[in-house]
Order: sequence, then structure tokens, then C-alpha cells
Amino acid sequence: MPPKQKQPYAPISSSSWLTLSRTRSKHETDFTKSRQLGQSSRATGSSVSSSSSKKLPVWAKQNKGLAARQARDQVQYEEDPSDGTRDPERIKSALERKAAIYDKIRSVSRGKTGGLSDAQIDSLLVDFDRKNYDHPDLSSDEEGDSASDVDESKTAQLTSKRRPQPGPSLPHDPLVEYTDEFGRTRMVPRSEVPRGAPFHDPTAHLPADPSLPSSASALPDDGPAPTNILYGDQTHFPIYAPDPAVLAARAASLAAAAAAPLVDHYDATRETTRQRGAGFYQFSGDEDERRRQMEALERERSETERKRREREVEGDRVRRERERERDERKRRVEEKRREVDERRRKRAKGVDGA
Repeated sequence: MPPKQKQPYAPISSSSWLTLSRTRSKHETDFTKSRQLGQSSRATGSSVSSSSSKKLPVWAKQNKGLAARQARDQVQYEEDPSDGTRDPERIKSALERKAAIYDKIRSVSRGKTGGLSDAQIDSLLVDFDRKNYDHPDLSSDEEGDSASDVDESKTAQLTSKRRPQPGPSLPHDPLVEYTDEFGRTRMVPRSEVPRGAPFHDPTAHLPADPSLPSSASALPDDGPAPTNILYGDQTHFPIYAPDPAVLAARAASLAAAAAAPLVDHYDATRETTRQRGAGFYQFSGDEDERRRQMEALERERSETERKRREREVEGDRVRRERERERDERKRRVEEKRREVDERRRKRAKGVDGA
């Protein structure tokens, strides 16, 4: 049986090869991204998930009800856009509804229920009885049916009534312009301006009224001028004077310190843990006895140094004698060597002559 012939390879064009490579790279990129995001990867052309048996990580799971809340929020955003393009009709109807509710609440203060139950009336946050008592002009029916109809000019007048206003200028205490520590320009009476602070009197250039009393007689009597006020740069200051008792105690302490010895000698009896050497010597605490001990030690030292010098002198004499004896022995040895050499030479000449 003749052998089967192998089918020849199908020719592959370069464009097909590039398309296959691009498709393979795309699938690899999608697979890598899906693994990083924790999603299940699916092979192309297959409905079986390669990671269906694996659970998603905790951080990749969504909270319960998140999708439903997002859907409700999306519907709310579509009905009420936040880009500033609100429906004017809807705003107007909402305001009218709020005004009707407010009218019902205001009717409660006039003895009417306004369609509200007792629980709703008790839960109101505004005490309209107290409000009508404080502002009776705002609760009258002649101002309108809603609080928005109140004339702003009347409100401004009421506000201006509550604001404190400067009183009238008195002849003996005129109003002046004064700048306080916060930089505010105020009209205050001259008596309220701090001492030394600059101010401007707008009535200073006006002619004096002869019917008014003079300023000297009209000013209130502040009493005598204070005597503890210092003007100008201060170059003199009080000097501290201590108590004589303190000075006496300080002088006594200085005298006691001067009478005490200038040098505090070492006392070995106060220390028990210190190791003392073989040449340790404990001096007396009495100055006289200590001086005698020091003199005795000095004499001992002098005697020791004298004997040391004598020994050195004696040692030098002995050393010189020994050196002289050594030199003498060396000289004798040399002479003896020369004699022996001379006899050897004579003996050698006699043998040669014979």
C-alpha cells in the first residue's frame, strides 16, 4: 500500500499573521486587567469561566442595596438638575405650598386650629403667642396673609429703633469723631474719649453761641488733677532699698564666711568606701597640729633627700674605684700578653739559627 502523502502547509500571509498577533495581545491585555480588578476572565468563544470557582475579594464586593440607591439618586438628579436650570413654575408652587402651611400655623395663634391636630400644634418650633406679644404689629391681618408680604421698610425702621443711637450733643459735652482701637470712626461725647486719644470736633469752626454758658463753667468738675501721672520720656526710676534686717542678716553671713578657713581640708573619715594606698597619711583637723605634722614630714623629706645625695656621692666614689681597678687589670693583662709574645718570638729565632 503506497504511503500517504502529507498535505502541504497552507500559505499564511503577513497580514493574517499580524491580525492574529494583535488579537492575541488584546486578549492578554483584557485578561490581565480582569485579574487586577478581581473579575472573572472568560476565554474567547467559551462560556465557561476560568475563575468561576474563586470568590471575589472583600474590597471588590459592593454593599447591599448600593445599586438601588444609585438608581433612585439618578432619578432624583434627572427630575431636579443641579446645573442651575430649575423650573420656575415648580419653585413657585413649592413656595405657595410653604406659604399656605405657614398661614395655617399663624392661625393657631389667633385661636384657630388651621386644620392641625393637637400633637402637631404642640410640636411647633415657633412660639407664636410670644411672637405676637413681642411684635403685635406683625400679627395684624392688615399686613397681609404671609410673612413675605411684610414691608421691608417697616422692618428696617424696627431694626433702626432697636440699634442704640448717640444722644444729642450737650453744650458742655459735644459729640466728636474718635477712632477707637479697632479702627472704627465713631461719634461719641467728648467725655468718653480716652485721655490723650486724638479726636475731631466738627463744631470747632462754628462761632460760639453767646446764649450758651462758657465751656469752662459748663464742664463738670473732675476734681484735682492726679499727681501720679508721668509725662514725656522717663529717665529716672526708683532704686530698690532692701530691708535693714535683711542687710544685717546678709552681713552676718558674710562675716561668718570670712572667719571660716579658706581651705577645707580633706577628711578621710567621712568616706568609708574609698581605697587608700600604702603611703596614705591622715592629717589632723586642728590647724596647729596639722602644721606640726606638715613640718615633721618636711624634715623627714629633707633628711631623706640628704641621705639620697650622700648615697649618690658614695656610689660615684665606689664606681670610680672599680673603674680604676678594672683599668689596672686590663693594663696588667696587656703587659703579660706582650711578654708572652716576646718570649715566643725569641724562641722561634733560636730554633731557626740552630
